[in-house]
Amino acid sequence: LAASDTYLSITNSIGDSILGKGFFEAFPDDTGFDEDTNARNVFTRVVKTGKKIDVPTYRFDVYNPDIKAFEIHYWSCCNTPISDAGNKVAYILNTVVDVTGEVKAKEAALESENRLRLAAEATALATWDLNLQDQTFIYSPRLAEIFGQPPEAVITLDDIQKQVNADDLKNIVIKGYRRALITGSYLYEVRICWPDGSIHWVKTQGKVMCDEKKQPIRMLGTLLDITESKRDEI
Repeated sequence: LAASDTYLSITNSIGDSILGKGFFEAFPDDTGFDEDTNARNVFTRVVKTGKKIDVPTYRFDVYNPDIKAFEIHYWSCCNTPISDAGNKVAYILNTVVDVTGEVKAKEAALESENRLRLAAEATALATWDLNLQDQTFIYSPRLAEIFGQPPEAVITLDDIQKQVNADDLKNIVIKGYRRALITGSYLYEVRICWPDGSIHWVKTQGKVMCDEKKQPIRMLGTLLDITESKRDEI
């Protein structure tokens, strides 16, 4: 093994424990890795194929001498074969990037999403996500129920619009959609017709997400059946 000073620094490694030693002498096989991230498997494939192999994410904890304990770290690595004059793989250049921050951010986002989903279920809220580029529509099972459909029903945006009262669709939904693209948010109540012919009221609200050029790319929202409260109000 040879290693750069940067590698030794970010992994809190001591040069004498790595430099000049065999890889698996310095880093014994870790049974915690799966087949695609196990170093021995990856290196063997690089040598056999002569091709670069990337490992997007894997966990390798780093010892912190200040707290005298191992800290969780995630890495992304690239294994590039370097051939000799006979076109045989003589070296593997392994470059690593610490992606711990990105992984933890994704985990936090997933946890937040799970909490939102639980909160939505507890309050009978439905959630939906509309891609403004290709009109891809994603929604929670509760949305189908709010429109009088079974939870497993496949509903398109056109299906939903057909169930919305025609006047409300024209004067509230379409106008609200256009206004939301400018203001970035929306909130409205409309009447819908269930397959059995009964009239219900729903309330939707949410935000418009934009890209770095401030162009609208997604609409995220919630939907709530307010039929009972609306009837009381009327």
